[in-house]
Amino acid sequence: PSDSELISNVFFLNFPEKADLGSPIPLRWSVDVGSSPNGSWQPYSSSIWRDQGAQATLFPSLDYDGPIATAPSGSKRIVIDHRCVWPWMVSKIAVFLVSGVGWLLFSTVARWPQRWKGQARREAVYVMSSLFGTNAALELVVASGYYVVGNWRQAVIALTHFPGDVIMSSGSFFYEKWKIGYFFGFGIINLLALFFQDLIIYSPKTLALDVLGSGGFCAFIFAASMSAFYYAAMYRARMLIMVDRVRYDKAWEGAISTENSASDIAILEALARRLSPLNSSKGMRQLNRRKTAGQLTPKHSFSRRSTASSTSTSPQVADVSPNDTPVAPVSGCSNEGLFDLGQAGEPDPRSPIRSLDQLYLQAIALHPVLIGKVQAWAGTCGGLFPRLSKEPLAGCKEADEGDAPSVACKQFSCSAQLVHAHHVSTEAANTEPFCRDDAPPGYLRWRVDEAYDLQQRAKWCRVKGIKRTVEKCMRAYGNDISRMVDLCRQSIYFDSIAGVVACLEAMSEDSEVEILRIKNRYNPSYDSTESGGYRNLAVNLRLKTADALALGVETHICEVQLLLVSIAEIKNDAGHSRYIHYRNLRGE
Repeated sequence: PSDSELISNVFFLNFPEKADLGSPIPLRWSVDVGSSPNGSWQPYSSSIWRDQGAQATLFPSLDYDGPIATAPSGSKRIVIDHRCVWPWMVSKIAVFLVSGVGWLLFSTVARWPQRWKGQARREAVYVMSSLFGTNAALELVVASGYYVVGNWRQAVIALTHFPGDVIMSSGSFFYEKWKIGYFFGFGIINLLALFFQDLIIYSPKTLALDVLGSGGFCAFIFAASMSAFYYAAMYRARMLIMVDRVRYDKAWEGAISTENSASDIAILEALARRLSPLNSSKGMRQLNRRKTAGQLTPKHSFSRRSTASSTSTSPQVADVSPNDTPVAPVSGCSNEGLFDLGQAGEPDPRSPIRSLDQLYLQAIALHPVLIGKVQAWAGTCGGLFPRLSKEPLAGCKEADEGDAPSVACKQFSCSAQLVHAHHVSTEAANTEPFCRDDAPPGYLRWRVDEAYDLQQRAKWCRVKGIKRTVEKCMRAYGNDISRMVDLCRQSIYFDSIAGVVACLEAMSEDSEVEILRIKNRYNPSYDSTESGGYRNLAVNLRLKTADALALGVETHICEVQLLLVSIAEIKNDAGHSRYIHYRNLRGE
C-alpha cells in the first residue's frame, strides 16, 4: 500500500483485480514478525484468528472466510486488522467488570449483620439474578457487534453463552433444592458451547485449556459434587429408617387384613376425594381477613370480656403462672382488640399472612377451640387420645423434638390448658391412672359423659415448635410463611379404618367446619417411602365457631390427624429420633 494508506497494526493482502478468490482453492496464510532479519520471528497473524492482540490465537490451517475489499488501484484486498474492536472490549472488559462487581456485592450482602439476615438473603438473590441477567444482555450486544463487523464465528460463540446466563438469572429465584439443578444446567450449556466452538468453529487444539479454565466446568464440578453428597445422604436416610419402615408396613398389612377393611378403605378414599377441594398445599395459604375500603388496622391491645357473657361451648383457657399454677380462666379477646383485622369470616386471597408472630398468635388462640372440637368428634365415633403420664407417650410425640418450648407453648401445655371449675391437679392425674377396659393400653376412649375425668388425663399435642416451623418454612416453602398450615394441630386415634371413616364423616357434617384439604395416606396407591412407611389421614380446615369468630381466628387453617393406634405405637422415642435424622438428611 502507499504511505497514505498505512495504518497502525493493520496490513493488507493485495490480489490481482481478476483473481478468483471464490474458487475451491482454500485461501490460507500465516504472517510472522521479527525485529531484524537475523533475529527470532514470532507468529503474528493467519487466515483465521481468535481474540485480539497478545491474547490472539492463530489458526493458519483454517480457510479465510472474511470480507474482501477493493483497493484504490482496483485490485482485491483482504484487510488484516488486529486492533481491538468494540465487541471484543465489551466481552472482555464489561462482562468481567460486571461479574467482579456482582460477586463482590453478593459476598458483601451475604455477610451482613445477623439482624439483617432475612433482608440480606433476599437482596443477595436479587444481586445474583441481576449479575447473570446483565451478562446475558451483554452477550446479545456482543453477538450483534461481531455480526456487524463481519466476524460470524465470535457472534455465534457469544450466542452460545447466552442460555447459560439466562438459566442462572432465572434460577436464582428458585427454592434451595433447585440450586443444584440450575448449576448443572449452567455448567452443561457452557461446556457444550466450548465443545462447539473448539471442535466445529475453530480447532480442538485449545479445547483442554478452554474447558479447565471455564466457569461452566467449575459449576458442573460443584453441582456434581453436591449431587454425590445428596444421593449419599439419601441412601443413609433410607437405611436409617429401614427397620421402622418394615414395622410400619407390617402394621398396615395387619390393619387392612381385618374384615370389611377393603370396603372401609374404598369408602374413605371416595369420601376424602369428595371433601378435599385442594390437592396440594400450593393453593392453600394462611390469609388475612378482607378489609373494606378505608378500614384501618387498630392498635395492638387486648380487651377481655366478662366470663359471664361468654357462650362458648369449647373448654376455657386458663392463664398459667410461671409455676404452672392455674388461676382464674379468661374467656378471650374482644373484636375491638388485637384480632380486629377485617371482615369476620372473609379471608382475602390477595392478602397472605407474612408475619410468623401473627401466625403463632392465631394458632395459640385457636388451640383450645380445636381441642374442644376434636373431643366432640372423638365422642361421636369412639376416638382415642393418649393418656397423660410422666413419660412422653409414643402416639403424641412432637414432630419438633429438641425445641425448647416457648412461653406460649408452656402456657397451653396439656397439663394445664384444660381446667374444670374444680381444678384437678396434674400430679394427681399422673399418679392416678385411668383407662377403660375397651381402650388400648396408654389410651383413653373419649366419652362425653366422662369428659370431666378424661380431659384431665388426656395428652394434647402442642402448637408446633418455632425451630421446626422455621426449618419447614425455609426447606419446603421457600420462606413463604403463609403456607404453614399446621401450627395448630391435634390428633385422634382409632382401632380401625372404620373409625377413621366415621370421624371424617362427623367432621364433614359439622356446620362449624370448613374442610380445605385432605391428605389420605391410607390410600393403597400412596407411596409410603415418602414418609418412611408412616401413614395417617391429615385434614386441614378452618373452624367457624363462636369462640373462633370472637377471637378473630376463624380464617386460621389448622390440621387434624386421624391415626391408627397400631401405627402410632411404633413411633417411639428412638424411632422418632431416627425419623428426625432422616428428615434432616432429606432437607424436609
